Amino acid sequence: MVTIRQNIQSILDTLLTFGKEVQLHANIDFSTVDAQPIITAPGAGYRIRICHLLIMTTASTADSSEIKIKSGSTTIKTVVGPAVELNFSEHCNLGTNEALVLKAEAADRVVGGVDYYIEAV
Repeated sequence: MVTIRQNIQSILDTLLTFGKEVQLHANIDFSTVDAQPIITAPGAGYRIRICHLLIMTTASTADSSEIKIKSGSTTIKTVVGPAVELNFSEHCNLGTNEALVLKAEAADRVVGGVDYYIEAV
């Protein structure tokens, strides 16, 4: 039997989380020139909002390593170097129902992580 206190606590818990986005994290770790989906498409009516992205490579020519950051199949940014950290104060919004995809120009190991939200649009 649910008590009044439990009902009130449930309502308070709902109100405290209403409108708050839950930050998620995805690891990055691949060694191929094929496009790599890092975060799958969130579904119709939703988009990915990237907060922070860290990409590092172990390539012997790391200074010239090139990685394309894509929203689905569309390149939104190309980064070059052994390590790149991107902090998006206003978030980097991907297209509606599009995956975050990375594509390296060489088959060297790429590691890192991405912090993001899923948002209804």
